[in-house]
Amino acid sequence: MINFELHKEVFFQNIGVYISMINKNLAKQYPTEPLGKHIKILGGFAFKSSEYKPSGIPIIRISDFNNEKINLTGVVYYTEERHLDKYELHEGDVIIAMTGGTIGKLAIVQKGLGKLYLNQRVGKFSVINKNEFEDEYIYWIARGIQDIVQKLGYGGAQPNVSNKQLEALEFPFPPKHIQLEIISFLNALKDGRNNEIYFNESVENEIIKLQKLSFDLLTCKKSQNEQLSLLTALRQAILTEAVQGQLTAQWRKENPNQEHARELLKRIAAEKEQLIKEKKITKEKPLPAIKEEEMPYGVPEGWVWCRLGNLGFIQGGGTPSKDDMTFWNGEIPWVCPKDMKKNVIFDTIDKITLHAIKESSAKLIGKGSVLFVVRGMILIHTFPVAISGVPLALNQDMKAISPYNNKISEFVYTALKGFSKQMLSMVERASHGTCKLNSEVYYNFLIPLPPLPEQHAIVQKVYALLAYCDELEQQVQQSKADLDLLMQSVLSEVFGIK
Repeated sequence: MINFELHKEVFFQNIGVYISMINKNLAKQYPTEPLGKHIKILGGFAFKSSEYKPSGIPIIRISDFNNEKINLTGVVYYTEERHLDKYELHEGDVIIAMTGGTIGKLAIVQKGLGKLYLNQRVGKFSVINKNEFEDEYIYWIARGIQDIVQKLGYGGAQPNVSNKQLEALEFPFPPKHIQLEIISFLNALKDGRNNEIYFNESVENEIIKLQKLSFDLLTCKKSQNEQLSLLTALRQAILTEAVQGQLTAQWRKENPNQEHARELLKRIAAEKEQLIKEKKITKEKPLPAIKEEEMPYGVPEGWVWCRLGNLGFIQGGGTPSKDDMTFWNGEIPWVCPKDMKKNVIFDTIDKITLHAIKESSAKLIGKGSVLFVVRGMILIHTFPVAISGVPLALNQDMKAISPYNNKISEFVYTALKGFSKQMLSMVERASHGTCKLNSEVYYNFLIPLPPLPEQHAIVQKVYALLAYCDELEQQVQQSKADLDLLMQSVLSEVFGIK
C-alpha cells in the first residue's frame, strides 16, 4: 500500500521539475513570452518599523508565512490609510518571498483573514487579464518559478531577486481549457490518481515515471536514515552494556577468581599519593564517600563504584593569545571540540609551540589521557570523548583526565562514552545559550570499575563491535551516495534536466 505522505513529499520536492517538463512541451505549441506581459509581480510597501501600531491592519512580512499559509500570530500592524489600498492582499492572492534565507517561499492568502497589507520584498502575482487564466493556474505558475527564483537569488552575497527579473522570465501561456487539463493532471498526480490522460500522454507518462522513481529512491533513502539511527542506538547499547558488565558475563564465568577491583582502587590511590609526594600534582580536598542511593545500578561481583576524580587528575585547557605568533604554528597538537572526531587523537587542525606551554594558559597533557568537552553548543546533542595518542594541549572548552594508572585509560574512555547521556543530562544551559559542565559534575561522577583483566576484555569487545558498526555505516553511507548519483543521472540523462 502506497505511503501517501511520502508520495506528496516527493511530489512537492519535484514540482518545479514537473512544471518545467510541462512548459517544455507547451513551448512546442505556444510561443514563450515574458511573464510580465501577462502577470505583474507587485512589491509591497516599505513600512517603517517606528510607525508600527499595537493594532490596526496586519502587515504581511516574509516571516509571517510558511508552508504556503499566512500566520497572523506574530504580525505587526499599521494604521488603515487609503493610499495603501494598492498594497492590500485578498483571498486567493499568491505571494512570494523575494529576499533572505527563505527566498522563493510561497503563500496563498486564506479565506477569513480580513484586510492585510503587503510588506516590501514580498511580491504578489497580479494578473493583468483575469479572463486569460484559471485562478489555480497562477499558483502552479508560481510553483514553477520557485526554483528559478532561488537560483537567481543565491547568485549574489545576499539572496535577492527583483520584480523585473521575475517579469522577464519567459513561459508558454496555453489557453484556459489546456490550463484546466494541466491543473487536473497535477492534482491527480499529487493525490495518486493517475488513471486517465489529461493533456499529453507522453509528457504525463514521463512525469509519472519520474514521480515513481523518486518515490522509490526517497523510500530507500529514508530506510537508510533509519538504519543509521539504529546503528547510533546500537553503538550506545553496546557501550551501556559494557559499563554494566553485560558484555563480559560469559568472560567472568570463564575467568573466575579475579582480584577484586577494590585492590586496584587501592593501588591507584597509592599511585596518586606518590605523585603528590613527588610534587607532580597538588593535593585536593577528599571526594565524598559514595552512598548506596547514589549507585544507579548493581555491578557484577568483583566490581566497585568510584568517582571519576578517584581515577586520575583532571586538567583544563587554555588558549594562547592569537596576537603572539610565537605561540602558534609549532609542533604540539592543540585540541578543540572540532578535532574530537576520532577515538584517538594524534594530530589537530591547530598547533602551538613549547613557548606557548611555558608562557601561556595552555598546559601539556600526557599521552593516554582521556579528553572530553565541557563547554559549547556541541553539548546540546553529543558528549565528545577521545584519548590522547601523543602529548598535546587543549583549548579552554575542554578537560582531560590523566589516569594515575595508565592501564585503565581505555576503560575510562569507554565508560565516559557509555555514560554520555547521563553527562549530557547534567549540562547547564544558560539563558544566552551557553552550555557547560560544572567541574563538580565530572570530579564526582560515578564510574563502575571492574578488575583490570576484565577492563581489557571489555575494551577489546567494545572496539570489535563498534568497528563492525562503523563498517555497516560505511556501507549505508555509500548506498546513500549511490542513490544521489542515480537520481542525478536520471534527471540529466533520461529527462534532460540539469
